[in-house]
Amino acid sequence: MIANIVKPGNHTYGVLAYLFDKGRANEHTDQHIVASWDDFVPDPGPWDSPGHKQRLGQLTQALDLRVKQAGDKAPEGHVWHCSIRAAPEDRILTDAEWATIARRVLHATGIAPDGDPDGCRWVAVRHAEDHVHIVATKVRGDLRPPRNWNDYHRYSSSITVGDGRIGEVSSGGPFVAVRKTIEVVPRARRTLTSLRNLGYDLRHAVADIVDNSVSADATTVHVTVHFDGTRSWIRISDNGRGMDAETLSEAFRYGSDREYNRTELGRFGFGLKSASTSQCRKLTVLSRADIPGAALEARQLDLDHIDEVDNWEIFDLAPDELPEPTRSVLGAASGTVVLWEGLDRVLRYQDPFGGWAKKQLIAHAEDIDEHLGMVFHRFLAGEVADREPLQITVNGTPVEAWDPFCRTEPSTSALQEEDMVVRSLDRNGIVHLCPFVLPNQNHFSSQAVWKRASGPKGWNRQQGFYIYRADRLIQSGGWCRLRAVDEHAKLVRISLEFFPELDSAFGVNVAKASVTLPEELRKELTPLVKTWGRVADTAYRQKQRPPSPPPRRPKPSGAASASPASTVRPSPGQSDLSREQDSSIRPATFSPALANHRGVGTTSRVPDAAPLSARGALEAAASQVGESEALSRIVSALRTLSSEVAHDLGW
Repeated sequence: MIANIVKPGNHTYGVLAYLFDKGRANEHTDQHIVASWDDFVPDPGPWDSPGHKQRLGQLTQALDLRVKQAGDKAPEGHVWHCSIRAAPEDRILTDAEWATIARRVLHATGIAPDGDPDGCRWVAVRHAEDHVHIVATKVRGDLRPPRNWNDYHRYSSSITVGDGRIGEVSSGGPFVAVRKTIEVVPRARRTLTSLRNLGYDLRHAVADIVDNSVSADATTVHVTVHFDGTRSWIRISDNGRGMDAETLSEAFRYGSDREYNRTELGRFGFGLKSASTSQCRKLTVLSRADIPGAALEARQLDLDHIDEVDNWEIFDLAPDELPEPTRSVLGAASGTVVLWEGLDRVLRYQDPFGGWAKKQLIAHAEDIDEHLGMVFHRFLAGEVADREPLQITVNGTPVEAWDPFCRTEPSTSALQEEDMVVRSLDRNGIVHLCPFVLPNQNHFSSQAVWKRASGPKGWNRQQGFYIYRADRLIQSGGWCRLRAVDEHAKLVRISLEFFPELDSAFGVNVAKASVTLPEELRKELTPLVKTWGRVADTAYRQKQRPPSPPPRRPKPSGAASASPASTVRPSPGQSDLSREQDSSIRPATFSPALANHRGVGTTSRVPDAAPLSARGALEAAASQVGESEALSRIVSALRTLSSEVAHDLGW
């Protein structure tokens, strides 16, 4: 007997309508419910029975009730669907026997454990002699998701219920022969030593803890870096939803079992443990759930203790056992406090109390501040939908959002946005691209703003892609092997956004510090990268322009003073490449850096003619066609509309 767990969905009515329908080849007969969470649920019956659609709608509403109550907290893919089929040689089971089997599968998978009044709502539908279908909605009575197996992460994943002939089926005792299994538990000491080397550095480790705060709907996060030699510590506290005792203990399990909403920053169930132990030997977490009268819970993972006992153990701390830096942080409010002690991966000096060690820890605090301002800049700036702006402090100093695209600078230009479909193992998803060309140094509003825009790694290393996963920055700069870093391309930065359903396609690692572009996306990006590079090169070369406009030239006379080649408007014979470039530009404001790219400010190509400025070329062309007075009126209006553009053209 095999239970096949189907990929989770979101349409309860659609699944039920199929099960109670006649089937693609009229193979469904005598459709009816054999069991459910409630003996009084409406049974739609066969598709052609009177009142079928009305009862089908009532059943759907009953199953979806908790999903609607949970609202945004309901898990993505809330419909759990499992078919259980008997082998051809097995006897035909009764409805009562199938009901017993369905309840055991629901208990084993954690969807509706026996004796749990808050178990998920479910129905078992039979429309053939040899199998039944179980449909459940994955929201419990307490409006939390169930702790079911992770089969929803794979297509058509199967679990074997048994491999023998079906025997006596009753409320007690096994109903099938079960394969013998042997549990093989990893050695705690060796495994933890390996997991400490997953690729975190300090700033990425702290950011991973802040991810958890954001997922808990925290609006304030405080990071404290305290130097005291070997007793130095780092603390991250928030005012989020907090955790109850069971949830907190589960959070210390590697690969912790929980549902993730589509917009959550977590995904792997490793972050809290792996990020913390990559930097310290003792992790303590205090938390109070956002429930009236909730108690303060505390757990501690001590690597020295695990080295000694070689077992997966954590401490359940009593109030008098709490480390001093964690006491009184939360007060009576909800939230979570994460404390790192024994910073063996942070302080590597022979003299941990010396001046060099202290300076290094101060430098780490500054690096954390800069990194968090970049990684969470959308959250800090209040740009994330349905969220209050996030406030983060490092040692009491507010973290400022660092916008890689300098969108408040008047001369920054936004190019044409793109949406691309990317396939993954889980589902298809949309990748959104928004390229920007920043102004060169001469066109920034101030030198201080230009210096801040250079970013943590400097102008050259900050060019390229800024990759966001659920509004959280993962990669800041770099071309992902689509082109080389180039001084002339340092002004182009591209926002690339995707959501966690594409994690497998992008190869997001546990530390959320790097991604790999899917091959199909690389092919589509290659020509765009070339176009963006040309635009950036044009903007870069504008730095050679003198800061003041060139002296006004006298109006040339005669037909020889200008030619169609010097006109601003693209001619009908313009090349395809030029047309592609023109259509790709969507400046937020006019950018002098793009002037030549659009044909503005070009020089005359007439043989033996002196080079003309943009103003000279326009005046010459207007004179040639007898429209000098019209040009004068245009310039007057342009000065009123945009004095900056008029200035850039030489007026």
